[in-house]
Amino acid sequence: MEFSGKWSTKVDNQCLSELKDQPKNIVELAMHKMIIQLSNIPDEIRADSERWLEEFHRNSLWEEVKKAYPDQWVIIEATEAYSEGDRRTIDQITVVDNCQNDNRAVLQYLQLHRQHREKELNVVHTSRPVLDIIELPPAIRA
Repeated sequence: MEFSGKWSTKVDNQCLSELKDQPKNIVELAMHKMIIQLSNIPDEIRADSERWLEEFHRNSLWEEVKKAYPDQWVIIEATEAYSEGDRRTIDQITVVDNCQNDNRAVLQYLQLHRQHREKELNVVHTSRPVLDIIELPPAIRA
């Protein structure tokens, strides 16, 4: 297999044979990990792979939550997060509670928020394909 563009290299055939039966996302994960470990890779390509790996990690976390709490409301704490424009990017989450209906989830969120104002809590439904949090101005937050 060859990579092309601003640089190109051949990937070890043994490595590719080990990956051939893996799902596409696992192959992409392995490729990006290999890219950031190579010493002769331009910084912009290494940075693209690092961003891809960060996004893969975030999506994997949300997939784990969705699998553990299918079709439910969950109250999550963002233990590591940062803002990008009006979006909140969450790198690390903890499930605080789960609820079957939205009314109970919101009431539980409000109670937890009053008790722990220092924590970044969110209520989300696990049917969402991605964890996409829009940051609200302070005046609108509960």
